Amino acid sequence: MAHIASLQDSTLGVVGCGRIGQNLIEKAKPLFRSIVGFDPAVTGTIPGVKMVGTLDELLRQSQVVSLHAPYMKSTHHMIGARELALMPEKSILVNVSRGGLIDEDALVAALNSGHLDGAGLDVFETEPLPDNSILRITKNLVLTPHIAWYSQSAGPRLMEWGVRDVIAFLGGSSEVNGKFAVGPF
Repeated sequence: MAHIASLQDSTLGVVGCGRIGQNLIEKAKPLFRSIVGFDPAVTGTIPGVKMVGTLDELLRQSQVVSLHAPYMKSTHHMIGARELALMPEKSILVNVSRGGLIDEDALVAALNSGHLDGAGLDVFETEPLPDNSILRITKNLVLTPHIAWYSQSAGPRLMEWGVRDVIAFLGGSSEVNGKFAVGPF
């Protein structure tokens, strides 16, 4: 019989606790037993989240890990064979951030060995994903073409924000989307 885990008995690990990570955390609180977060840039607390000091610590205690970190030299393949081995047996990895965060060959090996129960990728090291990619035939792997952000309301909301930002800018405001200051041009 297939392994079926209950989210209510699971810990969610969120790697990258900025705006998007915190949005996920708020939605996930009623679903998971506990939530742990790792983000070297976050110095304060996040209500309902146990912040940990290392990625390894988060991986060891999370049955579901969701990546929301930026891609840069220091985060390239931050999830490789060593990190995947730290995750509990039958855990799940989700990446909706940047493809280069995961060593895709190591992920395929972890899925094929049964160590990971599944994974979901919305981003890949090479986009669009090549037709001959091993990811396309890997068991227990859900692939979407960089559209995790999309919903029926997302398109109109993005247009509304864009129009609001242009109007604010033309009116002399230095804010974008009501939050982020922009420099002078």
